[in-house]
Amino acid sequence: MCIRQSSGGLVSAIKSFFEKEKESAYTDKIWVGSVENGKEEWQRALEEGILPDGFGMEAVFPDESIYSNFYNGFSNSTLWPLFHYFPLFAEFRKEYFDDYRKVNELFADKVEEIYEEGDVIWVHDYQLMLVPDMLRKRLPDATIGFFLHIPFPSYEILRLLPTEWKKQLMQGLMGADMIGFHTQDYVQHFIQSAKMILKVESQFNSIYYGNRMVRADQFPIGIDYARFREACVDDMVVGICTALEEKFMGQQVIFSVDRLDYTKGLEYRLDGFALFLDQHPEYREKVVFILNIIPSRDSIPSYNDMKRRIDEQVSTINGNYSTLQWQPIIYRYNHLAFEDLAPFIRRRMWPSSRLCAMA
Repeated sequence: MCIRQSSGGLVSAIKSFFEKEKESAYTDKIWVGSVENGKEEWQRALEEGILPDGFGMEAVFPDESIYSNFYNGFSNSTLWPLFHYFPLFAEFRKEYFDDYRKVNELFADKVEEIYEEGDVIWVHDYQLMLVPDMLRKRLPDATIGFFLHIPFPSYEILRLLPTEWKKQLMQGLMGADMIGFHTQDYVQHFIQSAKMILKVESQFNSIYYGNRMVRADQFPIGIDYARFREACVDDMVVGICTALEEKFMGQQVIFSVDRLDYTKGLEYRLDGFALFLDQHPEYREKVVFILNIIPSRDSIPSYNDMKRRIDEQVSTINGNYSTLQWQPIIYRYNHLAFEDLAPFIRRRMWPSSRLCAMA
C-alpha cells in the first residue's frame, strides 16, 4: 500500500502548520478527513502504521455515489466555478446539494464524536461550508473557526445560487466564531452577502447574528519558506540541481507547475509561449518550457475537455518548432514530489542559465 499526500494547497498549508506548531499550546492535533477507498483500506493503513505522524487522523466514509455528488458535483461543479467567477461552468442540480449536505453532516457527526471540552474546532474550505452551523447547534459553547481557501465572490455572483442554497451556506458559515479569508475584498464580499441574504447588521468586521457576534477577517497565507530554504542544502535536491544544470547548460528555462484547472490560465501560457517562439525565432533552441500539470478532477467533463485541449496544444507547438536537437516544451502530467519541485523554486541555481518560474 502507498500513501501519497494530496497536491492541494489546503493540505500543504495545514500540514506545514501542524509540523511547525509542535511546541504550541495545543496538546493534540486531529485531522478529520474523508476516505474514498473505504473502511478496509483505512484499517489496513492503520495496522501497517504508514499514516503520517505528528498529528492524529480520523476518517469519515461517505458512500461512493454520495461522495461524487458532494465533491465532483456541488463542491467542484457548482461552488468552485461560481466562486472563481466562471458562472457558465456552474451546474445547479438538487441532488448535488442534497449529497453535499449529507457529507457535511458526516463531518459534523465525527467532530461531535471526538470533541472534548476546551477543544478548538477549525473547519476548512468550500467543501464544508455547512459544518460550522451544524456543530454550533450540537456544541453551542464550542470555539469554532472557519477558513476559506478560495475567493468569496461578490453578492452579484453569489445570488445566482438558488435562494435556499445560498441561505443555508451563509447560515452554515455563521455558525463559526471567526471566519477567515485571504483578502479584504473577500471579507467585504462576505459581509455584504450576509446583510443581503440573512438581513444581519454589522460594524466594521463584526456581524451581529442572533445572540452572537461573528467576526470576519483577512489572514493571507503563504508557502512554507523554511522548508524550501532548508531544501537548498539537501543532498538529494543539490544532486538534482547539478543534473539539471548540466542538461540545460546555456539555455533559459521556463518552469510552470499547477493543478489541472481552468482558473490557472494554463492554455494562455501555452498560447503565449507559442507566440513568443513565432515572433522571436532567435530564441528557438535557446529556451525550454517545462510544464508540469498535477492531475485534478479530470472525471469532471470541463476538466477532461481542458486536458485534451492542453495535450493538443503541446503536441502542436512541439510539432511546429522542434528540431532534432531541441524540444520547446517538456510536458509532464503527474504528481510532482517536493524534492523535484524544490530545485526549480531555488532561483539562484544554474549560474550559466536562467530560470523563470510560474505557479
